[in-house]
Amino acid sequence: MTTTTYSAVSVFMAIPITASMLTAGTTIVEPDPALGETMWVSAGTYAVGAERVSNHKVYSCVQAHSGRTALPEADPDYWLFKRPSNLFAPFDYYRSTAAKATGSLTYKLQVPFFSDVKIFGALGDQVQIVARDTPGGTVVKQTTQDLWEQALGFWELLFSPLGVRSTVELNDIPISPTAELTVTVSAGPSAPVELGTLMVGEWRSLTGGTGGTEFGSEAEPRSYSYIKFYDDGTFEIKRRPGATDLTLSAVLDADQAEYTVGLLQQVLDVPVAISATNVPGYGYLSTFGLISGRVKPVNSKDAQLSARVKGII
Repeated sequence: MTTTTYSAVSVFMAIPITASMLTAGTTIVEPDPALGETMWVSAGTYAVGAERVSNHKVYSCVQAHSGRTALPEADPDYWLFKRPSNLFAPFDYYRSTAAKATGSLTYKLQVPFFSDVKIFGALGDQVQIVARDTPGGTVVKQTTQDLWEQALGFWELLFSPLGVRSTVELNDIPISPTAELTVTVSAGPSAPVELGTLMVGEWRSLTGGTGGTEFGSEAEPRSYSYIKFYDDGTFEIKRRPGATDLTLSAVLDADQAEYTVGLLQQVLDVPVAISATNVPGYGYLSTFGLISGRVKPVNSKDAQLSARVKGII
């Protein structure tokens, strides 16, 4: 098969983060008084609109009541799910639900057998990622990255505002069954900081060692803003988060096809990070979303992957 490709298509297989993985050194607490969070209490008295935290989620009271003992998640006539708690905001399905703090925030986790870390939706001046082989042990890999893009040239440095980025990653971390990970987002003492999504796991190739994404793959930014036009031609815009859809075609060895189909089955209906290539200059061919795809034989030696990723906010 004659084709021109970028490089291998990769999908991030994330390890689910549980409360037991969060350790001392994590600076956000639950409930978080800085955001007005309060824990739900059995048999309490609640007015309509009251918000309470239960099992790392925030629920809003939709019907005044007193004396009920059912957990909010099991009592939908009285409670409505609103969002994750501030502590667990980086571990839900959405980049747009972020852990928030002032000045800095730190997550310290003990997660076994991970090799890669991917962050979306970071807000601040700087992100530091430190991986150790054991809690408090030897640093095996680390990075500190600014969230400000470098100026393209002298003119941009003097006259153009620096661009802002929100995605950071650290890859090829030596695997350990007792690994410790520390992630810190920092800014000025009174500046807001956020962490939208923190993924810990490993990148896996959908196309094998010799396959790769074909030219013609597309990234499509998508807006979920509400735009209403009036009869006189005026309009109003209600701003909402956006996402990026990805459409790609990739070539792979025929003997890789069965593995690719199996990996696609594992990530169906699971939000994942997708990278169509790691070649510099093509970073826009990556997103976070829900992937679907199909694999077909081209000839006895080659197969083709066609995939679409529905970006999520």
